[in-house]
Amino acid sequence: MQSFNCGTIQGIGYPFWSPTLRPSYCGHHWFELICQQNQSPVITINTQRFHVLNITRPPLMAIAPVDTWEDPCPRQFHNISLNHNLFDFAATIRNLTIFYGCPLEDDIPSQHRFNCGTTTSNGNTYAYYLDESLSRIHRSELTDCDTSIVVPVNQSQFAELWNGTDNIVGAWNKGFEVMYQKDMISCLACRNSGGVCGSDSSSLDFLCFCPDYPYSKSCVVSDNTWSTFITLINKHIYRIPIHLSSKTSRMHYQLCLSTLAISIFTFFLTIFFLIPLSYSQDDENFAQCFDAFSCGDVHNLMFPFSKDDRPELCHQDGFVLSKCEDPQPIIHIGGNEYRLMYLNHSTFTMSIVRNDLWEQSCLPNPINITINDSFLNYSPTNRHLTLFYNCFNVPQRPIIFPCSPELLSFYADDLSERDTYRDLSNSCGTNIQVQVSQSSFNELQAERNEYMLEEWRFGFNVVYDFPAIFCERCDNLVEKCSNLMNSSRYPVCKSVSVPTQSL
Repeated sequence: MQSFNCGTIQGIGYPFWSPTLRPSYCGHHWFELICQQNQSPVITINTQRFHVLNITRPPLMAIAPVDTWEDPCPRQFHNISLNHNLFDFAATIRNLTIFYGCPLEDDIPSQHRFNCGTTTSNGNTYAYYLDESLSRIHRSELTDCDTSIVVPVNQSQFAELWNGTDNIVGAWNKGFEVMYQKDMISCLACRNSGGVCGSDSSSLDFLCFCPDYPYSKSCVVSDNTWSTFITLINKHIYRIPIHLSSKTSRMHYQLCLSTLAISIFTFFLTIFFLIPLSYSQDDENFAQCFDAFSCGDVHNLMFPFSKDDRPELCHQDGFVLSKCEDPQPIIHIGGNEYRLMYLNHSTFTMSIVRNDLWEQSCLPNPINITINDSFLNYSPTNRHLTLFYNCFNVPQRPIIFPCSPELLSFYADDLSERDTYRDLSNSCGTNIQVQVSQSSFNELQAERNEYMLEEWRFGFNVVYDFPAIFCERCDNLVEKCSNLMNSSRYPVCKSVSVPTQSL
């Protein structure tokens, strides 16, 4: 893996690239970095420019909007927007709502107020930052404000804001974390096989640049690997192009694999000792489990996910899919059915929806359902809604959804007062708790109408422990699971029968 330095950040690798430092085919088109000496690199996401503050724990990076750098009063007001095919907010994010162009409000704590100096269209200069709870309490008092935006901050900066040890400028300048997701599993397999991660400049598809040819996944490790790479050393692979099947492929391999990328020792260590499970010669059938497939609108699926026409060896409890003819397929977890909405390969996170709540909010027999699987955990950013059915009394401003002509049904969120919640439980026939993602929760809070209770709004995030699943299957195949670069996020599987090689 070639790495390069960009401004204040060192050791940057795939999928990033820079026009002046690294060719685009050594990264991916949407991860271009603009580098300036002694300054943070800049990346553009959905037409918005962000300072990249660090990339210390792939696939996490900290970014901060250029528009509000050193100044919480931007000239243009817009919410932070990510391309969710490539990026997601980290689990440590908290949202702040910033109200601009507001009159002085004495009821809002002064620590949440700052002054923008210049007046907005309504002649007011004050601005307020509030979390979701305070925003809900004071929303009626802020109706005279000119505009508002929602901005993310890290949980640590959020805590410092609330205890008064930092201000809004400091919090924004420290940025927030996002997870980038681009071919993580494919790149891992590529590196394990001795290749270098890159992409096709035209189609933008992932490519693994190997000594003989670029492949779609990994280099093919053959019996003559040793003699092949001895020849490559003799030909000074790091300085001149070698014979590949095309001039473009030769030059791409040469430029992506340089002395900045990986030492000769590490390169051969990877080839001969870290044989990827997807190309294990002891069980070639298991390689099929890493052939990408689609199910509904969810693409690039591979182990641990499977469906009926996949080999039995590829089936993993809790990850079997069905109804692939539907846009959102069914995933079977612990005897219950869920709709699979979205999959983040980099963070091993999937968004799912209870299938019984998929088409309706009014259930004939409402029951609570929990996920109890050793490889699955609820995302810490999920929020809770309680659905109350057949109620005689309702709170003020309830979000009612019609289930019965005589009785009312509504939901309450996890910001409700404890006493209020107890009263609601006593006046209703039954209730169940459902989890929703933080983004859906925010939309519910902002809109607060019954039409927001569409089926996908009940979606929530679940994190699956891919390294643990991978290693369990590896050990069951009488092979040995170990970690690449001393990180449990990068497991590799090697045959216990592989003889020791010496350099």
